[in-house]
Parts: sequence; structure tokens; C-alpha cells
Amino acid sequence: MYESEIIHESFRLGAAFKRQRHLEAEEKYGDAQEKPPHGHGRILRNLVLHGPMTQSGLAEILQIRPQSLTVAMQKLEEQGYVQRERDPKNRRQILVSVTEEGKKHSGQLDTERESTAKKLLSALSEEEKKQMYELLLRINGEDCDA
Repeated sequence: MYESEIIHESFRLGAAFKRQRHLEAEEKYGDAQEKPPHGHGRILRNLVLHGPMTQSGLAEILQIRPQSLTVAMQKLEEQGYVQRERDPKNRRQILVSVTEEGKKHSGQLDTERESTAKKLLSALSEEEKKQMYELLLRINGEDCDA
């Protein structure tokens, strides 16, 4: 009965989150060159969580095409946030890993993301947030041991 409305509202929530993050980035960085490009936080966060991996493995986790990741990886490498090295177990593969500077930057982005989430979800009680989280985990096919 409400399936399409739920999906619609979840997309609206995602769009509101992106819009708020964009506004906060504009406020913090203005037109400065050091403004982190969209999606770099997700890349760094996954490398921090999962450790070194191939670019195609990272693309699979992010659910994007490997080609879409190439430009972002080059920028992150130029900024010193990631490094690429040959896999010692399989010399034909290149592993991407996060640097110490990348870990620090990822932590800053996580803090900013958390602040944005708190603003957007401030209309909910702690119990409602917990319920929402558990429902989203169930929808995404994950265990609900929160």
C-alpha cells in the first residue's frame, strides 16, 4: 500500500542529506580548491573499514563502475589520501590503501557527516531513530543487532 511512498520519501531524505552537505561545504570552503569532491568521503571510509583492496573491489562495494572510480582515485592519490601498490601476493594486481593523512581526513568527513545527520534527524526521538535504523537494516538484508 505505501511501498512507493516509502521509496519516494527515502529518496527525498537522501536528497535532503546531499543538499545539506553541499550547503555546509559551501559555507566551510566557499570556492576554495581544497573543497573535498563529492564521493571522496565514501571512498576513504570504505578503505578505512575494509583495508587495502583492488580498485574493482572498491567499486563493487561502492556499487559503481570501476571506470567511474578512476578519476576520483587519481585526485585522492594527488592529495596524498590514498596510495597504490602492487599486491605482494599477486604482482599483477594493484592494491589501493588509505594513508595516515587519508585516515585523518576521513575522520573529519565522518564528523561533518554525523553533524548533518543529527540536524536532519532532529525531529525524531532516540527510539524512533533506532527503529528507523533497524528497519533500514532489515530492508537492506542485514542483521539487526543494533
